[in-house]
Amino acid sequence: MIKIKSFVADSLEIVLCLYGVIQYLFGKTPGLKTLKKINGINIIFVLLSIIFSLISLILLTILLLPLAAYKKVVSIYLKSKYKDDFGEMLEGIDNLWAIETKQSRHIINALMYIEYNDSKESIMARIYEVFKEKLVYQFTCVRKRELGYYFRLLNRIKPEDLISKWNLSDEELSNKDAFEDALRKISNQPMPINDTACFQLLASMVPITFSPSCNNNNGNSKKVYPIMLRIHHSVGDGVALLSFLLKNVSDEKINVEEEIVKRIMKNNTKPPKKNNLSSYVTKVIDTIKKISNLNVYYFAPIEKRDQNCLHGPSLSGKQILTSYLEENPVYVNKIKSIKKRIPGCSFSDVILTAISASFHEYFTKYAEEVPETMCLSFILKRFDKNLNYTVTYDGKKEFDLGNHFSMGMLKLPIRINVNDPRKPLQERLYKVKEESEKIRNSVDILLYYWQLKFFTNLLPAPVLNLIMKLNETVTTSFSNLPGIEGVHIKGYKVKDIVFWVPPVRSIGIGLSILTYDNRFQMGLLADEILISKRHKAQSVLNNIIKHIDDIDNELK
Repeated sequence: MIKIKSFVADSLEIVLCLYGVIQYLFGKTPGLKTLKKINGINIIFVLLSIIFSLISLILLTILLLPLAAYKKVVSIYLKSKYKDDFGEMLEGIDNLWAIETKQSRHIINALMYIEYNDSKESIMARIYEVFKEKLVYQFTCVRKRELGYYFRLLNRIKPEDLISKWNLSDEELSNKDAFEDALRKISNQPMPINDTACFQLLASMVPITFSPSCNNNNGNSKKVYPIMLRIHHSVGDGVALLSFLLKNVSDEKINVEEEIVKRIMKNNTKPPKKNNLSSYVTKVIDTIKKISNLNVYYFAPIEKRDQNCLHGPSLSGKQILTSYLEENPVYVNKIKSIKKRIPGCSFSDVILTAISASFHEYFTKYAEEVPETMCLSFILKRFDKNLNYTVTYDGKKEFDLGNHFSMGMLKLPIRINVNDPRKPLQERLYKVKEESEKIRNSVDILLYYWQLKFFTNLLPAPVLNLIMKLNETVTTSFSNLPGIEGVHIKGYKVKDIVFWVPPVRSIGIGLSILTYDNRFQMGLLADEILISKRHKAQSVLNNIIKHIDDIDNELK
């Protein structure tokens, strides 16, 4: 009975997605767009959209069933070929992230700065002990592809193949620019075991002598060691990987999943309403109106490619990595304060406004023309409520990793007409807020979820590769991970954590924000063909902070 209900619910969601796409296509057709505005005729369009949606669902089912059967046959063949060494087929979004090029490997680079003062035991020995015990099996598998599909093979890697010393020169240990140049050299390097491994850890045996924080020039009073983590995106998304680090490796055993759920529940808490006939009737009418106006916000196959100096050329594979690590907690509380002063404004709206203003400043200074908008891809919502469980390298039961998020595309306003010169950033914020509301009221969350769940799961890699080429419309990938408290590993403080979003085909700009210990930790990755100088990339991050201050000052 539960499966039947789930099937019906899933089918209705897919029909809503198809309905939204058809309504979107009607709206893009000049003649039909005018007719849709007439109330009586609009009802006809709604009915036609429903009919076309049901027909499309039947056609999609006919198309996908043979693909599902073929993938099942491939799975059976691989199991018989590799026997006990066969791990699993890559499913859903994991399968999508396995498809990459040498110029844009899908590797999440993360950096931890650990305060370590134990002279009796080397940090390498301690790190090796911790991570060997906690490596989940995906980290000790290799990625393979046969007959059009990616899969994992077991028993190919030992922990010592993945965890090694990070040899840095004296200059790289004493100068931040030289250190980030060292990051650049390894950021897009092939993974171990002929680029088939999914995890790598590099630990410096020597502490850095510069301060990683942007607003601290006094050096370090304690010994701080950099630890580089390189994780292939086919293993998991940012939240899953952060969960692995904080729940498995840290002393505090923080459950990031539970923290996200608590935050969502807190934000969605509303005072109970009295239920009566009038309220039910009103709710039904509102639901019908909402469904009839349901639409797609951004449909990549027919959207125009971004036209700006940060998008278009083939990527070089050489990357610049920069960071902004806040020393003292200031900007998280400042954003919360701004949010309270603008009705209906979210934390993300404030951050996106500062990002918009920063890129506007970049384009104004370095581009021939400032674009009206810039498309930003970002995480919309996680659908899986519970993580599956698996076993670690040494047989202990721990949670599974994976990519469980739906993606979204936001047309971030860049060039805007300012009516009040005294409040340019407030007007920018309202523009950003308006775009955010459009995407929240669209079917994009469901559409991308089902696209990623079915198409990326069933289509063979060559077909997926072609579809990805047709959808290269975005300039920047953006990831904003949930805030977490400061943690320790074996009693030693993790001072800072920063990560970099990997390039994706033609998307050579990746922006990441992690709120750690109530402090902003930002990372920017840029392909050198798009941003050739480190100071230009650093200015994007610095100006995000500057514009948060400017928004705050405008509202005073």
